[in-house]
Amino acid sequence: VAADVLKPEPAVDDTDSPALRNSVDWRNRALAALLLVGLVVAFARLDVRAILAAVDATVLTYQEAAPVLTAVGSILLVAVWIMVLIPSTVLELTLGYVFGLRLGFACVYLGKVAGCLGSFLLGRTVLRARCQRWFERHELFLAIDSVVAAAPYRICVLLRASYIPIAFKNYGFSVLSVPTRPFVVALLGVEIFNSFLLVFIGSAGERTFLRAD
Repeated sequence: VAADVLKPEPAVDDTDSPALRNSVDWRNRALAALLLVGLVVAFARLDVRAILAAVDATVLTYQEAAPVLTAVGSILLVAVWIMVLIPSTVLELTLGYVFGLRLGFACVYLGKVAGCLGSFLLGRTVLRARCQRWFERHELFLAIDSVVAAAPYRICVLLRASYIPIAFKNYGFSVLSVPTRPFVVALLGVEIFNSFLLVFIGSAGERTFLRAD
């Protein structure tokens, strides 16, 4: 009895409490909002046309000297860009502007496939525990996980085509109850349209600037 009385009580770990999670979520959202406002202000003060012209001239120089190396470097850039969770819209538009429709689409599509697949594989291996802690807090994730096993191809295609964060489409899918094949099939099919659309807009912007000049 004395031993039971003197036995220290286990410390209460409140780091996973709902109040603390909500506080962290609101803090992250506030920081993201401030960062977005700062980027918008900085972008508004930049001479976008001059920057695109400088990027175009630089890439053209490298492309003439080493076309294969430039294309491979662009593919790797897109892949790494996606794996580190940076929004790729601006990069895809830029590659469409610089390379044109055909080469720009090839670089963007291959880079997105490599980046998304790499993210999925990292989430299934070395980052699995972290991804589970990150996504399993959200009710949407738990709801999708409860139905994805019944129709993995349909769910993968629908979510890949939806406008949800790229982190959920790649790292989130890695901890869902979905086989690798449906993920790859949805990735290869849906990203054809997604990549073509942004590259087409970028290449159309290049033609618009040339006509304006």
